[in-house]
Amino acid sequence: MVPMQPDLEPFVPFPKVLLHDHLDGGVLAPRMGLLVIQSQRRGASPVEVQIDQRAVGNAPVNASLTEGLHTLRFRAGIITSYQFATIRPGYALVLEAPSDR
Repeated sequence: MVPMQPDLEPFVPFPKVLLHDHLDGGVLAPRMGLLVIQSQRRGASPVEVQIDQRAVGNAPVNASLTEGLHTLRFRAGIITSYQFATIRPGYALVLEAPSDR
């Protein structure tokens, strides 16, 4: 006999943030979400950001993305790091850019 498993909710590593906090009155297409990469560290090297192997500039970055899993690459000085981000339609995912300090 197999013991019953409790109903588990899916793991959500970041809280969902509603879009209106970040869109400044703009609108996203259906099945789109917003990735917000903040950078608030003073005196650190600029953080270069790539999303799915496409350069999008230095942080801070706001990017509308299709729902699903995306690969992020950050480069600050000589330090390079990678992160995955799951975008959900109608929500913003807010991340802090890593720093070389």
